[in-house]
Amino acid sequence: MLKLTEEKWPEPEFGKWTEKLKKELKTEDFSSKTKVLDFDVQFNAFQAHSSSIPTYNIKHFPRLSVGLNFVITNEEDLNTALKKLLQFDLQTVKITTDQKPNWEVIFTDVYLDMINVNIDGSNEVRESWEQFRGKSTPRWSYDLSDNLKYSELSYCLKRFFAETNDDSVTAEIGVSENLLEIIPFARALRIYFEQTYPDRSLILSAISHLHETISNENDQLIRSGSQAMFCHLAGFNHIYFKPVTNYDSSSLNHSRLLLNIQNLMALESRVLDVKDALSGSDVIDDLTQQYLSKYFQ
Repeated sequence: MLKLTEEKWPEPEFGKWTEKLKKELKTEDFSSKTKVLDFDVQFNAFQAHSSSIPTYNIKHFPRLSVGLNFVITNEEDLNTALKKLLQFDLQTVKITTDQKPNWEVIFTDVYLDMINVNIDGSNEVRESWEQFRGKSTPRWSYDLSDNLKYSELSYCLKRFFAETNDDSVTAEIGVSENLLEIIPFARALRIYFEQTYPDRSLILSAISHLHETISNENDQLIRSGSQAMFCHLAGFNHIYFKPVTNYDSSSLNHSRLLLNIQNLMALESRVLDVKDALSGSDVIDDLTQQYLSKYFQ
């Protein structure tokens, strides 16, 4: 039997709690109840519900696949690494190289119709890949680590969409760990694309930069789980984590864990069972509407 005592709980230290909140909310200023996300886009946690805010349903909401970015150092070793990781439900692969590789060697005994392959390289590299596969997909990429605001990114994306007439368009952007930035912007982007180009499809890829700010690989695994979940809910098709430059057993084991953890989280949370699960959320609808009205009109 549990015996109750008169011992008091220690008083919380305000300074420590403040630091935790600042870290969690990624802000230094608590004087205002409003957090500015991007120029005119603001989040107010104390804002009353408004029936005037529309609820959007994304028609073609994708299932997120967790991908790996391989930097070519040895073609035969890369082929061995691919075949090992394909056993752990690797569905999306990004190949980064500056020189034209031997695609036959890299993809020996790999059934390419079962995975998505994205090529990051020079025009010569991309042309050699298109000749190997017999088809091409336009790609646009900008890295938000270069401090490009979402308002500026939306302008660039709109120009890119207008300048290509392909049925399928691929956009690749860097993402932060802030769900209030990732989810509303990606939803607004996809809603704009569906409304403006109803007969075309958008493939949206996210690039994680956790490995650049976190040295501990265990911490990378934990925080990549949160980032992948945000991208699930935001409507991304793919997310790429730490680039794979070494194909030794230790590096491949870390890559395997990255895949397994994200796949298990998606399976156990059943987040993939519902399309556009956050449609109808007051906060998400409000921020989505702000991005749509201010940057995508």
